[in-house]
Amino acid sequence: MRGVVYATTVLHRPDEDPYNVCLVDLEDGARAMGRVEGLAPQDVKIGMQVQAREGEDGITVYDPC
Repeated sequence: MRGVVYATTVLHRPDEDPYNVCLVDLEDGARAMGRVEGLAPQDVKIGMQVQAREGEDGITVYDPC
């Protein structure tokens, strides 16, 4: 399912690489939380078009379109 990034932030934890967490407005009208993969966390921008998929750990992740 496609969507648009509504909000995003970058999390920094000790001994881990930074990662993003975002809210995505999906085309069916729902808003979902997840993370965008395939680019640096700080490069995720509000308004970015994304495509949902299931990540390796079972949570929803998004790829830039």
